[in-house]
Amino acid sequence: MSGPAETWLSVIGTTPSRRDGTSVERAIVPSAAVVKGLFDLTPAEARVACGIGEAKSIESLATALGVSRETVRVQLKAVLAKTGLNRQAELASLLSGLALPR
Repeated sequence: MSGPAETWLSVIGTTPSRRDGTSVERAIVPSAAVVKGLFDLTPAEARVACGIGEAKSIESLATALGVSRETVRVQLKAVLAKTGLNRQAELASLLSGLALPR
């Protein structure tokens, strides 16, 4: 079985990240260009998707991107439709390498 999700796994990297110094692997969300290409997103949709993958809120994304919350919501809905996902948490899991779409 080969497709966007499997290709996605090949580009995910990990890095240690725990305050007490113990090693924990944490996924690195790929660039907007990679996400755009894998899921046929617009540049704006890819930026929103990456922000969600980095656990940013809709409010913080709107501020960072200089757009309204409603614009981010519309773009997020388009991302979910194009990735075949239903929830923001599913997108965050997919982009962080924790889950594959069903």
